[in-house]
Amino acid sequence: MNIKQLSDIHNFYTHFLAKITFIQTTRRALSDNEQDKKSELAEWLNQHKADKTFGENVRHEIFHMLELIEDTPVNLLENKVATLERNCEIICNKMKEENFINKISIRSQTRPNVMLQL
Repeated sequence: MNIKQLSDIHNFYTHFLAKITFIQTTRRALSDNEQDKKSELAEWLNQHKADKTFGENVRHEIFHMLELIEDTPVNLLENKVATLERNCEIICNKMKEENFINKISIRSQTRPNVMLQL
């Protein structure tokens, strides 16, 4: 998996987490039952799947979330998505850091007389 793919997935989880949090905290949502919340989340996912809002890299994550919605309470789903979002962010940042270090290393090998300061 490359940085672009992981960034797309991270972007999806960030937006999906925001949607879940919104559903959990709005006044109307506080009075809605669990099934209404799940229906709204499934509708949101299906709309973004159809529109390909988050790109092709996220298709499998959307399918997985649709399956997860069926069997998972919304508050637990929120925790799971928050963990996935956080893990994607950490891994993506690590990949970007390694990519940056590799670029510096390659650049220093092409100019051996240049001293690098980090």
